[in-house]
Amino acid sequence: MKTNYTNILLIISLLLFGSCAENPEITKKEVSTTFSIASASTKAGETDNELINDWWIAFVDEGGVVKKILTRAEGSGNTAAVEREGFQLSLPQGKYKAYAFANITKTDIENLLGSAIAEGSAMPTNISTATWKKVGNIGDKIPMTGTLNIEITAASNGFNIEVVRLWAKLRFQFSTDMNQDITINKISMTPALTPAVNLLPNYISIGENGVQGVAPVLPDGTVCTKLEKTFTDLTINKSAGKDATFYLFESTAANHPTKHYPLTFELKYGDGTTHTVEALAYQLPYINRNDYITIPVLITDWLVDISVQFYPPIGGYPAVITEKKDDEFFAKFGSGGKFVINPTVTRSNGDIVAIKDLQITVTTEDNNSILKTQPTYDTKTAEIVGEIKDGVIGTAVVNLAIKVKNGDLEYTITRKFYIIRENN
Repeated sequence: MKTNYTNILLIISLLLFGSCAENPEITKKEVSTTFSIASASTKAGETDNELINDWWIAFVDEGGVVKKILTRAEGSGNTAAVEREGFQLSLPQGKYKAYAFANITKTDIENLLGSAIAEGSAMPTNISTATWKKVGNIGDKIPMTGTLNIEITAASNGFNIEVVRLWAKLRFQFSTDMNQDITINKISMTPALTPAVNLLPNYISIGENGVQGVAPVLPDGTVCTKLEKTFTDLTINKSAGKDATFYLFESTAANHPTKHYPLTFELKYGDGTTHTVEALAYQLPYINRNDYITIPVLITDWLVDISVQFYPPIGGYPAVITEKKDDEFFAKFGSGGKFVINPTVTRSNGDIVAIKDLQITVTTEDNNSILKTQPTYDTKTAEIVGEIKDGVIGTAVVNLAIKVKNGDLEYTITRKFYIIRENN
């Protein structure tokens, strides 16, 4: 019996030792891997405050637990502003999600989430839905965020975590060809004001690896409204222009009837008069975080001249008496017949705007029913053609909405043309 017990114990011991030799270690082996953190490019000639000045990264495992937190001081000891910075880190083999932040302290994020972020603890789940509400001024450090799904294996040879600026940068380049000083008092842009943005970026929206981006994904319930910027020292003249640059959140003009951003500039001229100039950023349907957008704005007097040709029937009165008063034109006709209106748009410096850069919309008010044919615009000849009835006296009004394309903007000029039928 003693021998039997010995044999049984020996067999059990062999089984135990054999099991330890054949199974992997309970603790996964750590692998030293090369990482880098990099800011998304804007090609804007970024200042130091628009680059990475400080950073920290939380590595969260598949169970949602923060496995490692690394800060810049621990990773490199560097203090210079950089576009990219590399570091080494050892992590157990497995899958992780890296949450990276630049120019934002861990305390800022913890206060935003209402929870601490610590190694060995669960990552707050509301980080995926958190929003950021503060936009700074030029000169402030731009906060950046980013994420990356990674898998650490024995063959891992490096990962790059891209952090994306939470703000976009918008620059208006003002110039004028007028012979007087122009002061820009206020810029209004609709609908470019967003109250908050998602804390974490959507890489599809901003575009990656040369792929064109799409409209931003905004927090649920977001309504984009009018953005207004006022200035006290933004004066330009013919020899010197100026820029107005500021940061803003991402937004979309999808809910505006034009699907683009209307702009309004409140101006004061050197002669003391004030003017409001309206334009449409017709090539800009949305603004993404990290975008750097430049909009040239030419302040000019769009001079509209209207000439009229009249083709009355035999025995009619060929003479047309025209008169101009401010933004209104008057043409008096002595009989019925066909007429042609030729609008010409000229800049302050005398340059005539090409037909291809004009879009004219015509509407008519004919309460006296003097028109036989309603005026219509011919896009090929840039003429407005209509016809007056015989035997009717009265007035009709032709409303002209003239859109002028100049660079990235489209200016709208409105004029009224009065057709007056005097003689029967």
